[in-house]
Amino acid sequence: MMRHILFILSLSSIICCAQSDYEIALENDQIGLIEVLSGNRVLAFSEQAEVFWSEDNGDNWNSSHLADTISTIQPQSVSFVNSQVGFLTTRYENLPVKLGLIFKTTDGGETWEEVYRSPNRFPTAIHMTTETQGVVNFYVPYSTTEFFFFDRFSGDWSNLETLYNNSYETVNLTILNQHVWISIYNENLFYHSVDNGQNWEIETTQGADKSVVNYAFVSEEVAYASGDYYNRLYKSTDEGASWERVQTNLPNYVEMGEVFFKNEDFGIWIGGMDCQDACVNYPLIKHTSDGGATWQDQTHDFGQEAGRFYSGLHINSEGRVFFFASGIGVMRSETNVVDVSENTNDNATWYFDGQVAYSNSSSINYQVYTVQGQLLYNGHINENRLNLSHLLTGLYFLKINGQGKLVYKY
Repeated sequence: MMRHILFILSLSSIICCAQSDYEIALENDQIGLIEVLSGNRVLAFSEQAEVFWSEDNGDNWNSSHLADTISTIQPQSVSFVNSQVGFLTTRYENLPVKLGLIFKTTDGGETWEEVYRSPNRFPTAIHMTTETQGVVNFYVPYSTTEFFFFDRFSGDWSNLETLYNNSYETVNLTILNQHVWISIYNENLFYHSVDNGQNWEIETTQGADKSVVNYAFVSEEVAYASGDYYNRLYKSTDEGASWERVQTNLPNYVEMGEVFFKNEDFGIWIGGMDCQDACVNYPLIKHTSDGGATWQDQTHDFGQEAGRFYSGLHINSEGRVFFFASGIGVMRSETNVVDVSENTNDNATWYFDGQVAYSNSSSINYQVYTVQGQLLYNGHINENRLNLSHLLTGLYFLKINGQGKLVYKY
């Protein structure tokens, strides 16, 4: 089964985190995928081939139809290369017709154009580094077995290069700086790229169960992972090469869902399963402030019945939590969970005034990322100031001369 992609970026320079209630942002019981972009933009994709977008963190929504000839889809994953250009993988079934489809947008998700169609190759996970470069995982069923193709896209959708052909299903994608990790379902393995997707290797997650489904990196070295199998939370301090189990206050019959960690203390967990009698999806929202040792329930009054699942965990540019609940729609925290007001570092060699970054060095090497980990700009200038006034209002991760922190661009 396809798990939804989660994008995580280190937020370790922020100190805060507050309790927060959760509410319904968009009521639509067919939502199957969401994406959160910079500038308070939120996208949601329904199984009725509808696309919803909001410019104000979900207060107001607009909608359009994905394609005139498509009435139902199974949205799989979405990958944006900037605030305007993105790609969506879907599966269409109207028996006897089955199609794997990829769509592209150039206006931030408001309209989409079909760029790939196949009757026997069904795209699941996708990671695009540029408009003409990326990788896609395809599910290909056969009469007696099934295979997954990990293919490279280089500008021509009719001429994909297969990097790996095996029985591995990808379930989770994590981006941090130039590193990209793609986890593999039911195997203690993951694809790893150290150059933003140009080259890939298969690596082993030593010490973790095969059931790991979600990785959350808080730096290039430190990461957390959650698993399907009975109260499994792991921590790695060596770029995911080895893992140790984190002992929690949860009963052993609880299976963890998707997790996000801001740093080595604060984390968020949604979803999960209750396997005390028979394993069923269970709608949990929990926060931790001690690295996952203890978890506290967060209050909400929607969808608490057993069998409902939560997925698609995202953090937006203001620090609010977004996800979707099956049979309900798009959920969000009522307030900011990550406090962006204290985004300074007393030991920093540069500071940001909301428009311009000033360095104590006469030259600047810089990288600008979205909070989802997508590299927007990078380069070198022989000046002590970097003007970022052209960016949309929102939260970014800015790295200058090797030192990074979150900044809020006004």
